[in-house]
Amino acid sequence: MKYLTASAIVLVLGFMNTALKADRLYIWTAPSGVEHITEQPPPAGAKTNSVIDYTPESKKQVEQYEQQQQESLENWRLKQRRREALEARKKADEAQQEALKVRAKAQSAARTAKEYIETHNRNQYMRRAYKYELRKAAEDAATARQQAQEAEKRAKEAEERARLAEERLPICSSSGLAARASRIVASTVRDA
Repeated sequence: MKYLTASAIVLVLGFMNTALKADRLYIWTAPSGVEHITEQPPPAGAKTNSVIDYTPESKKQVEQYEQQQQESLENWRLKQRRREALEARKKADEAQQEALKVRAKAQSAARTAKEYIETHNRNQYMRRAYKYELRKAAEDAATARQQAQEAEKRAKEAEERARLAEERLPICSSSGLAARASRIVASTVRDA
């Protein structure tokens, strides 16, 4: 019997302790129709929608939660930077491949134009007869060279964007090191 009474007292004290720490939120609607959420009971004439009892977290719990949120945000930002760096690297590689294709096309157009000009520019009669074709061949070669220069410019810009995105990654991350290593290898191959 003593133990039962002691247990009941401990149980009641536990509930009282919780009740002392507990706060309430009141959700109520004012006569004007505006809904409010407050810690104070609603004024007379207001319609109480619900009452929520809760136990406020300690300052330490709040600080831990905020720290977890901050770490989560930093992790998200790091993942976002990695995604951006990978996407920038992919675009730089694609631009580089496109520049190589356009450069090869320009070289082919230049060879074709040169051959055409050499075979059709042998004497005054041929120059007069193929005047427009010769001019067109030279213009095609010039256009192809211009396109190659523009593609190479786009490739350099994409490479710079990729480099900047990779520099934003922390050095200690494995993907940051891999990205920087691939950039070094890519620049070495291009320079060779």
